[in-house]
Amino acid sequence: MRLITCSNSAPAYPAPTDTVLRTGAAGGLVPHLLALLRDGGDWLFPVRGRDEPRWPDRIGPVRLRPVPVDETDRRAHYETISVELLLWLFHYLHDTVAEPAFDARLGRAWAAYRRVNAAVADRVPAAADPDALVLVNDYHLMLVPGMLSGRPRVVYAHQVPWCEPDYFGLLPAAVRREILGSLLACHSVVFHSTRWADAFVRCCERYLPGVTRTGETIEHPGGRTRVVAVPLPVDAAAVRALTTADRTGAWRTELDRMADGRRALVRVDRLDLWKNHLRGFAAYDELLRRRPGLADDVWLLAVVARPRHRTPRHLAYESACRAAVARLNETWRRPKGPDPVTLLDATDPADTRHRAIAALSTADVVLINPTYDGFNLVAKEAALASETSRILLSRTAGAHDYLAPLVTSLDPCDVDATATAMQAALDRPVALPDPPSARRLRTAIGADTSADWLAAVLGTPRTGTAGRDVHPTN
Repeated sequence: MRLITCSNSAPAYPAPTDTVLRTGAAGGLVPHLLALLRDGGDWLFPVRGRDEPRWPDRIGPVRLRPVPVDETDRRAHYETISVELLLWLFHYLHDTVAEPAFDARLGRAWAAYRRVNAAVADRVPAAADPDALVLVNDYHLMLVPGMLSGRPRVVYAHQVPWCEPDYFGLLPAAVRREILGSLLACHSVVFHSTRWADAFVRCCERYLPGVTRTGETIEHPGGRTRVVAVPLPVDAAAVRALTTADRTGAWRTELDRMADGRRALVRVDRLDLWKNHLRGFAAYDELLRRRPGLADDVWLLAVVARPRHRTPRHLAYESACRAAVARLNETWRRPKGPDPVTLLDATDPADTRHRAIAALSTADVVLINPTYDGFNLVAKEAALASETSRILLSRTAGAHDYLAPLVTSLDPCDVDATATAMQAALDRPVALPDPPSARRLRTAIGADTSADWLAAVLGTPRTGTAGRDVHPTN
């Protein structure tokens, strides 16, 4: 089966001598697409017009199809619509006192978003190969499926949460219909969690006429669309290789030095607005207020990376995080003692994954407390990197539905309860074995592949057991 994938993300910029595609990301979508394209296919992604000629026609079995777009359109498509409207919408981040406001400026930006989507759709190879599968990825390209009318095999994969109908209603009626109508042109729409899939279906039922649901199928005036929840796999082989890599070992040695004999409470994430660092820091502060002696025994390590697009809100959030860490260290640092909290920045992007896996593999407790998350692959990586660390995970992360047997559940806004969960995890004996359901899940995580994911999306499951959302919770 020929695969044609469309994404806003791209492989690492190729060197002239490259014979295989490389990832420039620490994890997530790009490595997943690289795995899917291992046997060949086409990869479409928007680029600045002046960059297109510098991309080779293909690397290995993959044909690269960079899509040149006007720089003004590119910024409006990505920054104004994809990030500041849609990404914040799906994560419930709009301050509805003032935003969004669909005025002339936002109207022009929406037109640019439509033009970029049309440019990508126009580059999809002609229907000379009608059996090819077109995989469209994420909120940057939600109008592409509707522009590929007549292609029988189009799948849209949504990598972030989907919001409930009332919040989706912040968008104007015409925009709502354009997005939903486009996605229902797909053969399948896939999410990481049943909660996001159900929210999408409820939006379709609320805002489009003639929509009914039967199991995984939505029937609508244009036909039928499957809506499924299939968690994104983690590259278990890559995680295992990273765990034993020399650079990871060097980081582990450095982290052991910084820990200075203390147990490690670790978080690994970008400084995104929904990752909820501030409440995590507040919970640690509350824990130390209850048990001040833990300041000498438990080190909070926050391994962070900066988002690709840093809005003024991101800059203010980063500043608030740094101020919170400074206050904690000022309050709880013992004379001549080490800092109780460390905010460890990414310095070398090529080193990001080594540093992250080193932190996860040495953690006694891993804190993952986003307010909302489409999935959160760090939770899966934590399960593979160490079989003894305890994982604290928000109920509102998409990964929670799947990883429930392995984790302690958090309500992300409940600081007191998060502090209690931290304390219980730290007090749990290290030698206490996982229950059988958790052991089976660790095995499934290690066996799952991107090929299993695609088979489950298409309704042709393979042998992998982690290919569906098998532990739905509310």
